[in-house]
This record gives sequence, C-alpha cells and structure tokens, in this order.
Amino acid sequence: YPECVKEIVSVEGNFSLKDAFWTSTIAKMTLTQVESMLAEMQGSPETWLEGSGIDPQSDKIQIATIWLKHQPASTLLAMARSVVEVTGDPGYQTLVKTVFTSVPVHLLAGEHSASGWDVPDWATQHAKSVTVMPSTGHLMMLQDPTTFGQRVAEILS
Repeated sequence: YPECVKEIVSVEGNFSLKDAFWTSTIAKMTLTQVESMLAEMQGSPETWLEGSGIDPQSDKIQIATIWLKHQPASTLLAMARSVVEVTGDPGYQTLVKTVFTSVPVHLLAGEHSASGWDVPDWATQHAKSVTVMPSTGHLMMLQDPTTFGQRVAEILS
C-alpha cells in the first residue's frame, strides 16, 4: 500500500540472503535449540552485547535485558524462517525494486557494519539518501539511541 507510506528508512534491511546470515542460522534450528540459544543470551546480556560490538554499559545491559526478555523463542524462529523464505524467493529483488519506484527509500547503516551490507548498486543509485552513522554497527539504535533518533529525524525532514 504505497499510498499509505510517505517514505521508508531501511536500517540495514535485507537485500539478499547474505544479509540474513543470523536469521538463516536460526531458521535451521528446532524450537528447543532456539530456546536454548535465547536462554544463554538472556543469562548473559553482556556477552550478547559484546558479540554485537557494543560496550556492555549498565544502561545498554538494561535495554538488552528487556529486549531479550520480551523476545519469545517461537517468535524468533517464526521471524527467521519468514525472512529466509521471503528474502530467498527468486522474485524478491523485483519486489524490492518496485518499492524503490513507489516511495522514497533512504538507506541507513552503521559505520562498522556498512561494508558487510549487501546493497545492490541499483538500490544505492535509486535511494533518496544513503547515510552511514559513525562509530556504530548493526544495532545502532541500541548502541547510540540518541544519535540514531536524530539521524532518522534528519533523514525524514
């Protein structure tokens, strides 16, 4: 429903299965395996943050704890399988291209993860803007929420 959308900000959204590396791993797991992985993450949010390139300061640990607490394993598994199914569909790139021609799309990436984002040349060329947020990675909204909010507001202004 492009008539309902003014603009889109893609925050390192998936363009290919290469971008879905984490969800591809989860999609192959059983629910029991995902529950175990999530329990490990919930038991040590500091380790999860460090693995995501985020300094585990107390405010970040509190947010990570809340995020992990409210993320059921069944939802993680369903989301992962859906991402892999949709992104792996042969018509996915064509569908994404139609979005770029229907509404303005902005691309936003973290400096530390931008080089690994599998953005096709056509997407960069047709994007209304491409922004790289300094000193952050994929979880920029957790790493630096204030600057993230400011960047999104600037992009949409």
